[in-house]
Amino acid sequence: EELFGLVKKTPPDLLILDYDQVHNLLKIHLELLVREFPASRILMISSNIQHENVSMILQLGITHFIHKRCNKDELFTAIKAAFRNENYYCRDIVKYLMKDDPCGSKKRSDEPYLTKKEIEITSLIAQGLTTKEIASKLFLSVHTVNTHRKNILKKLGINSSGELIMYAIHSGIIDTTEYYI
Repeated sequence: EELFGLVKKTPPDLLILDYDQVHNLLKIHLELLVREFPASRILMISSNIQHENVSMILQLGITHFIHKRCNKDELFTAIKAAFRNENYYCRDIVKYLMKDDPCGSKKRSDEPYLTKKEIEITSLIAQGLTTKEIASKLFLSVHTVNTHRKNILKKLGINSSGELIMYAIHSGIIDTTEYYI
């Protein structure tokens, strides 16, 4: 209640949350925070990178996530990435996700086929571009990009941009060395 009161009074540009401190908040409270204050970026910090926690953070669309073991340079890199609207997952989180694959997005032979345009749009989403920015860059209408986005999520059986980003990493659509991940 105190957090919501403060955020309503003065919406922050960046909200840094310690998952270990707020995990008692119900998922619905975090969803409300994300939905009610979309202009406020959220950087989640946690020492607990278990499947349930990481999966929930990704499903909420929180795209800035670091482990407490990260040094101050990585923290500052995450903060800078958040202000540039770039997704950021520290190395520990990426290693964990690639090892344990909590999103179930490892490439399989029965995996649906994405078209060239869908792969291109997935890559741009993973870079943190908005639907409007993608439409402008690809000379498409916003409606067309939204249709592609919905088709991609449906084909892959995923529900959030965070899961789509992890799919893009696992499937090799994006090279993690190119991005601040």
